Amino acid sequence: MNYSVLIFGGGRGIGKIISRHFIKANRRISAASRNFRLLEELKRESRGPEKFINIIEADIRNEIQVKSAFESHKSFFGDYPAIVINTAAIQGPIGHLWELSSEEWTAAVNIDLLGGFFITKAAIAAMLPEGKGSIIHFSGGGSTCARPNFSAYAAAKTGLLRLVENAAEELRISGHKDIIINAVAPGAVKTGMMDEIIRSADTAGAKEKNDAENVLLTGGTPPELITGLVDFLCDPDLNKGISGRLIHVREDYIKYAEKFGGAAESDDGKLRRVPLI
Repeated sequence: MNYSVLIFGGGRGIGKIISRHFIKANRRISAASRNFRLLEELKRESRGPEKFINIIEADIRNEIQVKSAFESHKSFFGDYPAIVINTAAIQGPIGHLWELSSEEWTAAVNIDLLGGFFITKAAIAAMLPEGKGSIIHFSGGGSTCARPNFSAYAAAKTGLLRLVENAAEELRISGHKDIIINAVAPGAVKTGMMDEIIRSADTAGAKEKNDAENVLLTGGTPPELITGLVDFLCDPDLNKGISGRLIHVREDYIKYAEKFGGAAESDDGKLRRVPLI
C-alpha cells in the first residue's frame, strides 16, 4: 500500500514514535507541530530519503493552519493523506478544578478537543473525493472514568471520544463507510507529561505521582504496541472497517476485527451510560 500519512504532533512524544516508525518504513509522511525546531530535528535524524518527509509548522487550535497542513502535504506529495493521525495534546492545569486557572483550562480544551474537531473536519473533506481513509486520534487517562485533578485533560479527551463516534456514524449514514475514524488508548507512555506530573506532585495526588514514577522507571508502554495498533488501523484488510471505537493497544483488536468486522452492531469500544439499576 502506497498511502501517505499526515501526523499532527509529530515532533515529540507518541507523535515522534509514530513518525520514526513510518520514516523507517519509507512511508511518505508529513509531520506537523507548533514547534518547528523539533520537526527539523526529526528530519535531520532520519535516514530515509528526504523526498519522503515533509515538515509543517501548524497550531491545531487554528483551523486555517490545520487546513494549510493538508494543502502542504498535497503540494509536497501530490495527493492528500490517506491516513491522518492526531497525537497533539497538552495535559493542562493540574489540581482541584475550583482552584485552576480558567485560561489554562480553556487552553487545554482548545488543543485537545477543538483541535481534534478541526483535524477531523479537514481530514474528512480531504478523503471524500477518494472515498476512503483512516483518521486516528489518541485519547488518554480520564477519558472513560473520573481522573481527579486532571479535569481539563479528562473532559477534553472524553469529548474527543464522542466526536470520534459521532463522525463514524455520520460517515456511515452518509454512505462513506470506507472512511473510518477511531481513537487509540496507548496506556501509560513515557513522555513529558510524566515529568509534569512529578513536578506537580502536590496537586496531582499520590496515585498519579506513583504511577508517573513507575512509568519513568519501567519505560511504560513499549513503542511497538503503539505502532502495531496504528498499522492495524491503516490497513483495511486487517481492521475490516472498524470505526467509531476506542481501542487499547493491549487489546486483541485483530481477533475482534475478524469476529465482528466493520458492520458490528455493538457498543464495544464506545462510551455508554451504565444504568443506575
